[in-house]
Amino acid sequence: MVHKSSMDESRTEWVRKLRDAFPRPPPRKSARPTSTPNIVSANGAVAVLNDSPSLWNTSLNQGWTRAEEDILCSAILRYGVGNWRAILDSGCLPGKNPSQMYLQTQRILGQQSISEFTGLHVNCRAIGEFNRGRVDVVRKNRLINNQGGRPSKEELQRKVKENKEKYEVPKHEWLSVILPRRDCVSKLIEEKKLYLSLLETEMAQVKEGIRAIHAKKK
Repeated sequence: MVHKSSMDESRTEWVRKLRDAFPRPPPRKSARPTSTPNIVSANGAVAVLNDSPSLWNTSLNQGWTRAEEDILCSAILRYGVGNWRAILDSGCLPGKNPSQMYLQTQRILGQQSISEFTGLHVNCRAIGEFNRGRVDVVRKNRLINNQGGRPSKEELQRKVKENKEKYEVPKHEWLSVILPRRDCVSKLIEEKKLYLSLLETEMAQVKEGIRAIHAKKK
């Protein structure tokens, strides 16, 4: 039987090793400008951007492989935008939760608000491609930002109806979508483990390169 004190000591030692391996870098001055310039597109259209800290958030999209993103698009086509529970119950995306699906759908569609597509069976990539080519919008963190305030219930219903007529895939098509079977999920997990292993190897190489640079400076 393992005593609690021994477990606590092991955990403390593990945390110490992590801190030694990944020392906290010294603070540095932010490169974010104090004011935001207007963005002028190739055809002369001007988008005035708000000076918001989130605008300068350039963090990479982590945690989603291309295969998982393809599955999410197929699942949305099959079950509709916002039906995260049905997607979860299908078992096609192990390890993902509704919040992660929502955020990734925002990125694929290329817009912050996706409520105007609620319940619709749509091709997310096609909509995202269209949105990326628009020059009549304001973007924030590469996503179309709603500048008109929160829409009323009637306005939202009107937008959903318009998008249904414009983007909804015929029923016989989305009913025929076949998602990965539950017995194929283990293969997806193994692929993620391999991807993680490659990242760990790359991280070790980067750390070794940094150590070599520091050694030369001494």
